[in-house]
Amino acid sequence: GLAVVIAVIFASSATASGKGGSTCTAKTRPSEGSKMSSRDSHENHGHGHDHHHGHHGHHGHGHSHGDGPASFNAEEFPHGPNAPFLRGAEAADELEAMFGGGTGRFENPELRDIAAHRGQVVEELQRQGLGPGSHLLDLGAGTGLFLEPLAKIVGSTGQVFAAEISEGFCALLERRRAADETLAAASQVVHIPEDAITLPDDSVEFVLICDVYHHLTFPTKTLKECLRVLKPKGKLILIDFHRDDACIHTTSRS
Repeated sequence: GLAVVIAVIFASSATASGKGGSTCTAKTRPSEGSKMSSRDSHENHGHGHDHHHGHHGHHGHGHSHGDGPASFNAEEFPHGPNAPFLRGAEAADELEAMFGGGTGRFENPELRDIAAHRGQVVEELQRQGLGPGSHLLDLGAGTGLFLEPLAKIVGSTGQVFAAEISEGFCALLERRRAADETLAAASQVVHIPEDAITLPDDSVEFVLICDVYHHLTFPTKTLKECLRVLKPKGKLILIDFHRDDACIHTTSRS
């Protein structure tokens, strides 16, 4: 009931203030035996974030008015859809236990389809041209599910910018970098606000938004920022899911 949607957006050579782009979109069904579970649908849809349907508003599809914030179910999320993740650095241990460590909700392949198919996502990035010396922004890096494989690909001559709005996740990402010389040489952790990306213009060849788009508080502003940081002819790779409420709501959450 859920189709993976992969969109590759090519940045034009226009100025950062008015960049355009062309889009190539591919829709694929999950592989046999790997369909999204009800836990994925409700809890682990966007970096494993809880209650996916509330973030998208009444019908489960987020939208913004111009450059304003996306709509969401305010009754279900009185403090905003990302409140559970906007924790300080002191919460790194708790966040790792809940979401990381290979068994948490972001990284457990039994709970999250993206974790189960991480290798396929990485292979697609390589098909799109990611290689040694590449510079990539991982927007909403979470616990760093893609940090190690991407850093190994770009190497010390490239750079993976792991961007997060959560100081707690940033602390966790820094911990992972500190424990691995390869990661330390080939990656940086970037703490960003919800409506901007703190990187210079034309600084990366790739922007990856994987299972995160539906949690963007300011999607229009954020996409403009993505195009700003992309180099001319760079690629924005967006991976998300088509929602089928009929399928989700007739399946027991347990």
